[in-house]
Amino acid sequence: MITTKEICEYLTENEKKSLEKSSEKSLEKSLEKSLEKSLDISGRKFLRLTVVSLDRIEKCVSFWLCKCDCGKTKIVRKGALISGATKSCGCLLKEKKTFYFGNYGRNGKNPLTKNPPKK
Repeated sequence: MITTKEICEYLTENEKKSLEKSSEKSLEKSLEKSLEKSLDISGRKFLRLTVVSLDRIEKCVSFWLCKCDCGKTKIVRKGALISGATKSCGCLLKEKKTFYFGNYGRNGKNPLTKNPPKK
C-alpha cells in the first residue's frame, strides 16, 4: 500500500495546500487519484514494449506488465522503461547477437564450409 508521505512527494505545492484542508479519508482518496493520473503510463509504448497495466508497487518502485512486439510479456520497472534501459523482452538482444556473430555458434565454426578453421 502506498503511504500518504510517498504520494505527497509527487504533488505540487498547490495540490498539497488544497489537500491539507480536507479530512484524512478524503485526503488519501484524493492523493491516490492524483498519483494514478500523474504516474499512469499504461498504453504508452517504449521502443518494442507497450505498457499493459500496473503489476505491483514495492518500496516506492512501480513494476508494469508490458507486451513486446514479438508477443511475449515482461514485467519491467518504470524507471527502466522511461530511461530506455529496457528496450524489449530480450528479443532485441538475440537479434543483435545473430546479426553480429551470425549463426556460427560459440566455437566459430562455419557449418557451410567443408574445412573448419584451424587451431
